[in-house]
Amino acid sequence: MKIKTIAIFTLLLLISSSTYTVSSNIYFDKCPGNIDFIKEVWNGSNWDEITNTKVGETVLFKLTLTYYRNSTNSYKLNTIKIRDELPDCLEYSNLDSITTSGTHQISYTEEISDKKIYWNFTCNEPELDDKESLYLTFNTTVIECEEANYQNIANVTAMEDIKYMHTAEDDAWVFVNVNHAPSPPYINGPDEGGTWDELRFEIIAKDPEGDDVFYYIDWGDGDENNWIGPYSSGEEVDIIHVWEEAGEYTIKAKAKDIYGYESSWGNKINIIIEFSPKNLGVFIKKGFGRFVQVNIQNNEETEFYGITWDITVEKRILPKQLITSKGVIEKLKVGSTERIQVYPRGIGFIKVTLKVNSSEIYEIVKTRKGFIFGRFVHLR
Repeated sequence: MKIKTIAIFTLLLLISSSTYTVSSNIYFDKCPGNIDFIKEVWNGSNWDEITNTKVGETVLFKLTLTYYRNSTNSYKLNTIKIRDELPDCLEYSNLDSITTSGTHQISYTEEISDKKIYWNFTCNEPELDDKESLYLTFNTTVIECEEANYQNIANVTAMEDIKYMHTAEDDAWVFVNVNHAPSPPYINGPDEGGTWDELRFEIIAKDPEGDDVFYYIDWGDGDENNWIGPYSSGEEVDIIHVWEEAGEYTIKAKAKDIYGYESSWGNKINIIIEFSPKNLGVFIKKGFGRFVQVNIQNNEETEFYGITWDITVEKRILPKQLITSKGVIEKLKVGSTERIQVYPRGIGFIKVTLKVNSSEIYEIVKTRKGFIFGRFVHLR
């Protein structure tokens, strides 16, 4: 930090009628004080002279101006002008706050020009008294640059009692670590399976800076994926996927770090999925009653969707068909049962046929024989 004080000099010229005497006197009616000017940067836990950062991160700076008055006078510090300059790696973002340690009203103008910013405080707003301080904090953003140490300079000029000018300068340093994308992820798992099987895969990627990573996995089945994570760099992550349709699929994945730097696609797995029906319970209820009832029960640990059903009640002699009914179960929850009833009318021996189908199972066909008399049905 450099401090310079310029005092007012007075040259007294004494002239007499007979002789000329020139006397040069430097005088201070009262001695000037001093200023302390500090630029600091937030290192994540406290204010310091240097910090480490990466492209895309926010860096917070603080400027502090403190006035120390000489005990021989009652001067105050005013007409303050502060200038800050950033290196190529930073740009101003949100200018945060300006405060003083006293109770002064602050009035200032602000000028931003490329990498420089100026704060011009009016003459008496604020006036800093002895040991009072002026604080400024502002945010910057790290932009694309080379990995290096960067100097951040600030300086100030101020008047003391409109007689003495003070100037000071200080700096803070930012070390920019250039970020790199994670390694292409390695994914490992089976190369065959069945529809609706919960197949387990392991995926891993490492980030050069040790940042957490996210994964995007293309399962090859058109499933809309989002980035999953974050996970620790080098952590082996287990992921389960279910294919709904049989076929051949190609699996691949890529990774990104917390700053959005993406890797290329990693290795590929070709997998063959064969049709494997889920366990769906289908029953035609036997016994005596005024209707025919069928039960469709989900015995799996996952939900069913889009189940179609078709019930036909027909006589074993002409006229054959008594009633037919069709429908769709949009969603069948785990462990739940859908009960469907139809109400045939007639006399004679009958046969009830139930057909159930969906993309998750083979077609299921159930039959039951019985007798009908008017509205009453007996199935055995």
